[in-house]
Amino acid sequence: MLKFYYNANTPSKRKALKWLDDNEIQYETRNINFKPLDEE
Repeated sequence: MLKFYYNANTPSKRKALKWLDDNEIQYETRNINFKPLDEE
């Protein structure tokens, strides 16, 4: 499964998510403003 990291609700993010949905690609999203990256 694809992990999609983003930092804002931008037009580019919305277009990318729409493309993933249109192509039936499964993904998880993570807003790094609210849940920052760590050393996982």
